[in-house]
Amino acid sequence: MAQNSYMTLDDVRTIVTGQIPEGVNLEYKSSSILVDRDANAICKTVSALANSAGGTFIIGIEVKNQTA
Repeated sequence: MAQNSYMTLDDVRTIVTGQIPEGVNLEYKSSSILVDRDANAICKTVSALANSAGGTFIIGIEVKNQTA
């Protein structure tokens, strides 16, 4: 299965406007995890991606119904 590579601000805009859902290779977290210093949430997400096929972890996108 091909994995998309999201690397630019335009890629992030495409995720939001296209309402691309989270999945095995794509995870969103709101920026509140940085403000709250929620290291546990960050570590869990990074660990899950690392233990699967890898992927993209984007901080700063609010998730609604598993889509951006």
